[in-house]
Amino acid sequence: MKLIKINTDHYIVVDDSEIKEGDWTYHHVKGIYEARVDGAYTNQKKITYSTQPLELLTLSENGLSGMGFSKVKPLNIFNVKELIGEVDVEKKASEYAINDFDDYAFCGYISGYNQALEDNKGKKYTKEDVIRIVEKSRETGLTIEYLLLSLQPKTEWEVEWETIDNRQPCHCQCHNNPDIVHFVACCNNEWIGKVTQKLKLK
Repeated sequence: MKLIKINTDHYIVVDDSEIKEGDWTYHHVKGIYEARVDGAYTNQKKITYSTQPLELLTLSENGLSGMGFSKVKPLNIFNVKELIGEVDVEKKASEYAINDFDDYAFCGYISGYNQALEDNKGKKYTKEDVIRIVEKSRETGLTIEYLLLSLQPKTEWEVEWETIDNRQPCHCQCHNNPDIVHFVACCNNEWIGKVTQKLKLK
């Protein structure tokens, strides 16, 4: 199973499960598209999760439609960025601004961060990176161009789902007592809480 970066705010999770008509697929050259027939799709992966909706859905009886999630499940963009170590600039700006009323500091932090990215977008490699690559090229005989590819930002990660059991025993004494009405809505089969899944790097 892989997590793939499509663009800054769009990530998908793909796997090798069978592709059927109507499924959403990813091809490393063709990109994202909907499968038109059942069968084998060469070099394609089935999209199971996405940070952005892919499907056009009918939202109401009067025929209104919009983008939504049906076959492809939603994936939280903030959780994904935290997983791969990308900066959550809004979170950092909130910490920097100290209080909720400091809008100038919050907006200034974000503007400064974005300006720094813009100013440095042409500067892909540090001096240390270049020295290390030249030395490695001399040692291995590999071309500098080939070795520079290893410094490109990652766009694919091997991932898996981690099951997190947040359940705790319920001690409300009403499960086996027919004289007590049980009112705890979140309590299920004598447990409070639920089992969730979280994406993690392999």
